[in-house]
Amino acid sequence: MRLDEYLQKNESIVAGVEAYDTRHGMSESRKGKLAVTSNRVVFVRQKGVSDISLHGVNSIEYEAPRYPRDYLYWGCGLICGSILLFTVLSIFQIPLLGLAVIGFLSGVAVLIVGFLLRRAVLTLHTPNSSFEFTSKDERLTNIAHALRGRETQ
Repeated sequence: MRLDEYLQKNESIVAGVEAYDTRHGMSESRKGKLAVTSNRVVFVRQKGVSDISLHGVNSIEYEAPRYPRDYLYWGCGLICGSILLFTVLSIFQIPLLGLAVIGFLSGVAVLIVGFLLRRAVLTLHTPNSSFEFTSKDERLTNIAHALRGRETQ
């Protein structure tokens, strides 16, 4: 479903951006179009739609693009652990050094994936649940500004 198919005829988009509905989304299946209209926030992804009334939004959180900390911790942990394993295996001359190399390369891979997931995060809190949207597009700030602007009207 496309966004323009879901909106009503006289409803106009105040701000819109391509976004993911999860912090760890990388595939096209998690990607959709996030838009703010005069009275709601709409996220359209493939055949699904999230429709959030602006009157139901209690608070908004926006985080500037940053490297995801959990990927940093896991990547550095795997690298340090594999260096320690390599050292111990070398000292005791145990012929399993390949495990340490695999651990090191896995740590580097986790760090690279974390770099690819560097995104801004917008979280909308309602009385019943929270909705989290991420995007590499700098226009995600326009969504936050549009929400704040509608709140003052």
